[in-house]
Amino acid sequence: SCLIYSPNHGSACGINFNRTSKLLKATGTSSITYQFTLLVKNAQDYSSTTSAIVTVNSRSVPLVTIATPTTTTKYNAKGKITLQGTITNPKSSSLSLVAQWSSSTIPSLASSSFPLTPTSLSSSSSQFSFPLVINADLLTPGLSYVFQLTAQYPGVSTAGYVQFTVQMNSPPSSGTFAVSPTQGYAMTTTYSLTASLWTDDSSDFPLYYAFSYYIQDATKQLTLRNVDPSTYVNTYLGQGIASLQYKVTCVVTIQDNLGCSTNATAQAVSNTLSISTMVSTVSSLISTAVANLDQQQLNQVVSGATTGLSAIDCTVSTSCSS
Repeated sequence: SCLIYSPNHGSACGINFNRTSKLLKATGTSSITYQFTLLVKNAQDYSSTTSAIVTVNSRSVPLVTIATPTTTTKYNAKGKITLQGTITNPKSSSLSLVAQWSSSTIPSLASSSFPLTPTSLSSSSSQFSFPLVINADLLTPGLSYVFQLTAQYPGVSTAGYVQFTVQMNSPPSSGTFAVSPTQGYAMTTTYSLTASLWTDDSSDFPLYYAFSYYIQDATKQLTLRNVDPSTYVNTYLGQGIASLQYKVTCVVTIQDNLGCSTNATAQAVSNTLSISTMVSTVSSLISTAVANLDQQQLNQVVSGATTGLSAIDCTVSTSCSS
């Protein structure tokens, strides 16, 4: 639907929307501002609306566009954001114009650390690209940011502009992570690692889960299972070390379908086995995994055995003769 926003607010547009596009013209020397509203309903009669304000100017103004992403409607904070702007000069190359990026939600955009590219540009080209690249890890997950690209001729108040809203993605939240049992023996006890009740925006589903664990160093995690929709994994764990009471830290990474993720941890005790018991147990487990063509279990056994057979507690002194 449509109504006139200015100068005669509330008046009917007189436009018949029987096609997907419409050419609007302003007559005389006045500008006309329209408010267009789109109503969408589904089969269950649920509906949603969105509106846009469009000013049709009788004067010649630059045509400004921002390319709409085709792969996503949200952005992850950990990645750079690129807005691809294009300006078309209707006066060809007879007069230069000035283009500028701004933001109502980041008032001092040009002087801030957000942009990695220039925010203003002067050109007399008939058409040129003017991208804006926003630095990673600066925009807040869950918030929306409005960016505007404006182009105008020097000394002329009338400008062409377009706005684009960047919706930042939030990682999954509000869930729990548990390991059961909380005590057992390396490469002997089957531990169940379970993530429960994690949630996100419905548009970000499905969620995916990856499981790993580490003995001492969180940067040296051993993969138990790569990303998968299943919320749990049953696995063996390598042995802990005495100075940490044989505790190992299990990790789940919860990721939405846009790649935004968060982590949760839980500890379990994985007591040591004698070398002879470890060797015979690992040998049996490897044979079973190979016979069943179970690559995931084979990876779990090999990584767990490696930590067990080479476990050295660097936090306490160890005799070279032991």
